[in-house]
Order: sequence, then structure tokens, then C-alpha cells
Amino acid sequence: MDIPRRRRTHFSYHHGNRREPLSGWFQLFQMMPVFLILFLSLFSTFIYPFLYSPPYQFYRTSSHPVERYTKLHSVPYFVKESFGQEYSTAEAVRKLERDVLSVRKQDLREECYAARRRQGFRDVPKDKMPKSCQEYRRLTSSKTRG
Repeated sequence: MDIPRRRRTHFSYHHGNRREPLSGWFQLFQMMPVFLILFLSLFSTFIYPFLYSPPYQFYRTSSHPVERYTKLHSVPYFVKESFGQEYSTAEAVRKLERDVLSVRKQDLREECYAARRRQGFRDVPKDKMPKSCQEYRRLTSSKTRG
């Protein structure tokens, strides 16, 4: 026994409300927020280094060619040629050197942890410890000029 199936028919009704295609200018206007965000992110990426230059680096660069050492622990760092003008007081230099030591200790701690992880956190003699661990230990254990 075959049951006859009804065919579905699709009707499309046009009520005269045809949409006009959007103009190119309107579509471009709708995309402006996306273009603006893209432009600002690229602009900030390329312009930021020119607007902000850190007061020191741990390696020599063309903008930081002058080598200095912290009074405590003799940690090397590099500054701009205008360092003496920007840091003219002993207190300003002390504050900067505290920051240099703090950042350097943090960097060494992270490097030491990564090196120890690669070694499987095995106990090793002091002379076989990674250099970052040796330097971190020197900076954190000693309170005198190294």
C-alpha cells in the first residue's frame, strides 16, 4: 500500500519592499571601527619604542651605550648618554639601582628555575649549578659589594 506523498511547494511573495543594495561608502563606514582598532594597534606597536625608552637595559644598545655597575653587588647595566642629566642626585641613582637589582634578581630567579627544571631539579654541586642560579644565589645571599 503506497501512501501518496504530498509535495511541498515553496511560494515566494514579493510585497514590493525590495531592499536597495548598500552603497560602498556605507559598507566602508560600517567597517570603520575595525579599521580604527587595527590602525591604533599597529600605530602603538611602531610608535611606542620612540615615545618610551626605559632608563636602563641589561645589554648594550644604540640608545643605551654607557655601561654602569650598581654600587651593591656590581651588577652591570647600560644607560643613555644623558643619564647624568636625568639622574643628577644620589637618591635618584640609588632608587634606579634598587630597581636594577630587583629586576635582575627576578630575571635570574626565572632563568634559574627554567634551568633547574631542564635538569630535572636534581641536587648538583655548587660548581655544576647553572650560572643563573649561581648569580641569583650571590645576589640574594650577600649584602656586601660583590
